[in-house]
Amino acid sequence: MSDFTKLTSVKEIAPGSMKRFTVGDKNIVIANIGGNFHAFEDKCPHLSAKLSTGLLLGNNLTCMSHGARFDIITGKPDSVTDKPLNKLEVKVEGDDVYVKV
Repeated sequence: MSDFTKLTSVKEIAPGSMKRFTVGDKNIVIANIGGNFHAFEDKCPHLSAKLSTGLLLGNNLTCMSHGARFDIITGKPDSVTDKPLNKLEVKVEGDDVYVKV
């Protein structure tokens, strides 16, 4: 798919939290960082663990499996791995959050 898909409403993901969605065969996480939405695959680039079970503090996400840490905004890692998050493009229209998958 190369189109944007509506996944949720802005009201469904509180600031400082994240939520997992499935689109086809892809598992996607959307995080709300200060009212800005960021999406990425729910798969740690380090060892493929689920990131949706990770710890989100500010814009930093820690994978609970092996402690890999990522900046949600840039996707850059800052520990165990040098592989970045697989970020996805997000757009908000009105109250709806869309992700390009």
